[in-house]
Amino acid sequence: MPDDPHELLRQIATARDNTYRSIGRMGNDILTPVMNPAFTGGPRWPSLRQGWRAIRREGNTLVASDGLSDPFDSHEAPSIGFGIEFIAETDEPMTDDIAEMWGTWLFQLVAIVSQIAAGNGHFLELIGRFGAISTEIPMAGDNVQALLNEEGRAGVLINAPARTLPSIITTPFGDVQLIPVKLLMPQELAYITEHGGAGRAEVVRRFAESSGGHLSRLSREPVV
Repeated sequence: MPDDPHELLRQIATARDNTYRSIGRMGNDILTPVMNPAFTGGPRWPSLRQGWRAIRREGNTLVASDGLSDPFDSHEAPSIGFGIEFIAETDEPMTDDIAEMWGTWLFQLVAIVSQIAAGNGHFLELIGRFGAISTEIPMAGDNVQALLNEEGRAGVLINAPARTLPSIITTPFGDVQLIPVKLLMPQELAYITEHGGAGRAEVVRRFAESSGGHLSRLSREPVV
C-alpha cells in the first residue's frame, strides 16, 4: 500500500484509464472546468480535481467522469473516493473536437449527474438499494428542447442496463462501479413518475430487452 498520496492517485488513475481505453479510443485530454465548482459553492470531488473523458468506438461517442473515484485527499487511509464513475454513450453524430465536447448534450448529461452524485456523497449506497435511479436534470440547448418538461428538465436513468460496457473499474485498492447514464424520453419519465418504482423497473426491463440498451439519443421511440 503506497504511503505517497500522489502514487495512490496515479495508480487509481492508471486503472481507470486502462478500463476506459478497453472500451474504445481515448486521447490524453481531460475535460476540466476553468473554475472548479467547489470554489464557488458547488460539490467537492474526493481529490478536488474534476474531469471527464471522451471515448470513441465504432462510430459512437462516450463521455465518462474522471475523478469521482480519486482517493479522498482528506483521508489518511487509501480510498477509492465515492467508489463510482459515470458513463454515457450515443450513436448520434457528435463532434470530434475535444474543445467543443464541453458544449454537447452528451457532456451535459454526464457532468450534471456527476455533480449530483458528488453533492450526495452516498450514491453507491442508493444504487445498491434501488438498482437503478431515475431523476430529472436541467439541460440547455436547442437540440434538447423536445426532451424537457415544463420545468426545463430532462429525465435520466442512472444505472441503465448495458451489455457492452464494463461494470467495474478494478483498482489496487478496491472495485469502482462504472455506472451507465441514459437520457429518457418524456413519455418514459412520465410513466416512471406515474407508476413509481414499479414503473422504473418496467422501463429498465424494456431497455434491457431493446437493441438500444444504454444508448442515449435525442430522437428515438419510447419503450412505453
